[in-house]
Amino acid sequence: MSRVALYARLSHEDRVRAGTDGDSIAIQLANARKAAEREGWPVIEDFVVVDEGISGGEVLKRVGLQRLLTGAETGAFDVIIMRALDRFARDGLRQTMLLGQLADQGVAVYEYAEGAIAPVSGLGFGVTAMKGVVAEMERVNAAKRCREKTERIVQLGGAPGRAPYGYRIVRDDVVGIARYEPVPEQVDVILEVGRRFVACNGTFRQAARSLTETGILSPTGRPWHPTRIREIVERPLYRGVLEWGRRTTNYERGTRREVRAPDSRVLTAQHPELRIWPDQLLAEIDALLASAQRRAFGAAQPRYLASGLVCCGVCGHGICARGRPSGNRHYHCTVRTQRGEAACCGIGSRTVEAVDDAILGAIIPLVDGALADRALEIVRSRSEAKVSGAAAAQDEAALRRQVAEVERRTRRLTEAIAQGDAPAPLLDALRRETRRCDDLRDALGRLDRGPAASLDVERTMRAARARLRDLHTAIGTGGVAARPVLQALLGSKRIKAVPVLEGGEKRWHMSAMVGSGWLLACNGVAHPGGWRPPLVGDCPPPEEQA
Repeated sequence: MSRVALYARLSHEDRVRAGTDGDSIAIQLANARKAAEREGWPVIEDFVVVDEGISGGEVLKRVGLQRLLTGAETGAFDVIIMRALDRFARDGLRQTMLLGQLADQGVAVYEYAEGAIAPVSGLGFGVTAMKGVVAEMERVNAAKRCREKTERIVQLGGAPGRAPYGYRIVRDDVVGIARYEPVPEQVDVILEVGRRFVACNGTFRQAARSLTETGILSPTGRPWHPTRIREIVERPLYRGVLEWGRRTTNYERGTRREVRAPDSRVLTAQHPELRIWPDQLLAEIDALLASAQRRAFGAAQPRYLASGLVCCGVCGHGICARGRPSGNRHYHCTVRTQRGEAACCGIGSRTVEAVDDAILGAIIPLVDGALADRALEIVRSRSEAKVSGAAAAQDEAALRRQVAEVERRTRRLTEAIAQGDAPAPLLDALRRETRRCDDLRDALGRLDRGPAASLDVERTMRAARARLRDLHTAIGTGGVAARPVLQALLGSKRIKAVPVLEGGEKRWHMSAMVGSGWLLACNGVAHPGGWRPPLVGDCPPPEEQA
């Protein structure tokens, strides 16, 4: 008796197209259960799987489908019942691949709309493959219908999506569509953002800090960020232009990808009634936006050793170098600098030279002295082991152990099958173990016939010593030239700078875990000169805020 899994899927396009309950999840599952009862198949309740609001073009990231495939691989059921193959996938190629994968695992797909199992061999497979092509075409046509409906909404001034900050959605019963309506209290915040942007001479960072220090919160309820200021002053809707489709969706390699749409595909319509900016303020904003070519945040290359590689011990964000071109530059918390004290109370500041010297002093022992000698010893021992064939012998021994283990499992499965009628999962397990055993024997044969290791140990050691000299030279040069060395040591980690008080003196303690658990600890960095930087909560002196 076949064990059955049930599957139902409903995409957004299906819901828009149908407009009724005919394609609902509940009805799909009810009809699938009736089909199972009619055939006399028991339903495995753990595998009544649903994917709701997901397109059939999405295969790789569809949670329910992946759960079904996992259950099929473990032999949890023998048949999957669904309305039609278009519930499985609306991609002709992927649908065929999935059916073939399930067939290899002994699982069939039953279409209750057809009242039969989908054929995966012979002449009937041609009809199955054609269904996949038709389903893919229907997905594309459904997306076109959705776009046509959205284009009509945009032309009528309706709401094509959720309301952005500054608006709410209201129902227009006369035209029969939903519209955007300005929210007065949010409009006041938007106008204040525009005025601060103009007052700060078009600087996103200074406008964000000014708003945060005034106590005005961003739409998310958090301190302002420069990118949020930029979004507001450049948003077309605040200028009376309704825009839709700047980002579009493509289905490539079995998954959904969001990409930037070409300008010719973006839907736009003029609706002055939605405009927020007054004429004078809009003219000043546009003049500032056009006054200089602005570079995206993060596009500039770092010019200092610690920029981005050392983080604030309070908020966890990076540090940046600031100061007058003619004077000493200091490292500050980036969040404190851009958004003000409300976003991060900060860790004070230290001169670029003092911080860089402390970091370089901490990493130079890693490329010189006892640690470097130990690294060279490891390189030599590993090279000699390869030449002597020790590594190959270890690989051969491991392969032979794996072959012996697989052969034992194969014998047990064969004995179990010989005792009576073997269930399908047991036969599948035997086939998998047999293939595994053959693959391991092939690998063992290639290892036996492989040539002996050919490696010049002395040449390898000369290259290793030259690499250490290069690293030592980069550290000696200092500054941005030493960044590759520090990045290689840190990997994805960063050095944390924590403000401490030692002997009445305010310092930074910097530390990070590098390599295989090595603790990189930099000396406490004190501020040179008469003024000492503040601890958490204090503000830098006015002369260093420039």
